[in-house]
Amino acid sequence: MERIKLMKDQQNNDFSASACYAIFHGEGGYPNQRERAKKLFRIGGQYKVIGGTMGRTSTSLKIEEVDGLWNSCLFHYDATIAPVHFEGYQTESNERNNSWKQL
Repeated sequence: MERIKLMKDQQNNDFSASACYAIFHGEGGYPNQRERAKKLFRIGGQYKVIGGTMGRTSTSLKIEEVDGLWNSCLFHYDATIAPVHFEGYQTESNERNNSWKQL
């Protein structure tokens, strides 16, 4: 399987200030998740987070140009700016989202 292209522009190292990027470290998650992810992502690679979900016991990230959701434990990312939907709560409710971040 081909590795996906990095979202980082190697020429100018420019990232959008409002975008959230995740750095793949390949640790955490379940063994089958790590094996699958290591076929697509490069250790230390930065990838744009375009969505995701947070449940009671897990968080999944949607990475631009990659099918499916990925266990957030496989990445380092800034949870305060990630466009992650809190299951069972409206995404517009910043007050509720902030209380989750503090837990």
